[in-house]
Amino acid sequence: MKASTFIIAAAGLLLGLLAGRMFPPGSTPGGKAPASTAAAVSPARSAPTGAKKPAISADKRSFAALCRLYPRIAKDNAEIRRAFERMDAAELHEALGSLAAEYAVVPAEQADGFSATMTMALEELYKRDGEQALLWADDLPNTLHRRWFLYQLIEAANYDSPELAQPWVKKLKSEEMSFAYGKATLNGAVERGADELIRLQQLFGKDLRGQVGNEGFPDDFDFKRLITGMPVPSSENGVSLDQAIGYWAAEDRKAAWAGIEEAIAKDQAAGCYVGGYFKGLCGMDGNAKAAAELAGKLGELPAEARDSAFQALSGGEYIETAMELIPVLKDEANRVKIAARYVDPHDNSDRGWRALEKLGSDALREQALTQVAQRYSQGLSDREGDEHTAMVRAYFAQAMEKTRLSKESRARVEAALAQPRQDAE
Repeated sequence: MKASTFIIAAAGLLLGLLAGRMFPPGSTPGGKAPASTAAAVSPARSAPTGAKKPAISADKRSFAALCRLYPRIAKDNAEIRRAFERMDAAELHEALGSLAAEYAVVPAEQADGFSATMTMALEELYKRDGEQALLWADDLPNTLHRRWFLYQLIEAANYDSPELAQPWVKKLKSEEMSFAYGKATLNGAVERGADELIRLQQLFGKDLRGQVGNEGFPDDFDFKRLITGMPVPSSENGVSLDQAIGYWAAEDRKAAWAGIEEAIAKDQAAGCYVGGYFKGLCGMDGNAKAAAELAGKLGELPAEARDSAFQALSGGEYIETAMELIPVLKDEANRVKIAARYVDPHDNSDRGWRALEKLGSDALREQALTQVAQRYSQGLSDREGDEHTAMVRAYFAQAMEKTRLSKESRARVEAALAQPRQDAE
């Protein structure tokens, strides 16, 4: 099929099948590029990232709850991908040139369809020509399309051979383009095993970042090796293992918890992995039952690891589900500690007082509010009368009203808010 003929034939598919079914409005295939990269590639549109490989078939992980927990990404449009597979390299070059020209002028609501289609064509070109495809893109006129093509081809290369892509990443950075080894690199490494993920983290350091396993795991994947061999996420390691641990916990919770304990024995910051574990239990058992099971295990952890767990559980995607832990934690001090993490004057939602309500007693609510008040007291004394101080005081007043705190308890919380901490002097 001639590429020019394909472009005309694909126009209807692009608008009807691709833009309508493949990707929701405003999305890009494989997720958005980092903001700095998107700006460098196209000021008006986000450049998609990720050399996508078909998700591992559902029958490899046949648990119904896992399917609910990790919904599969949208499938590629088969007709268009097959059309690219029938083209030779020259026809793919021609198709990409035509698509790029159209992309520059199409309405914004149609741009996602064109960028998705170009990504498929570039993936097919890399599959066909390997590094030769990168050399072809590098020889194009120095336009946004050249840089975008290079970015996507490097992503495709990262799936199979991060070392091959490494000098090309350096080239992009020399052109003042941001690049992170992300989804494609991680997904390719997952296929090759846990040791490959650990090796790439050592090779790329903080330039490797993203979520491990958003397209599933091979049946023989060694989860224990991954979480005991990979450094805990930090400013120097941006690789998140939450999804991997959740997957493992949903499949074998006993082994997953033992793996977390082993990781904690090496570094108590690994308590943050409890968030992923909880996610896996929730997917299998529902939030309430998962919280009841986890509550008993949290007491087994060393104090520092438990604090890391509470920090992970009371933020991000766990912020609602982890609230179920508050009434079932055995130790009152831990119940107060996790509830206090929800009390935030900068949060406009009702989450703070809902967490306080779950403590079940006036005395525990007073303790949680006092803990937070003491954190804010020094700052308020330094900024008395300004807008921020008024906002914080109004939040505490509302929290105490919403939770029907007694007059005596209110007075003590207000006193804590008004009195700078001794250790702050």
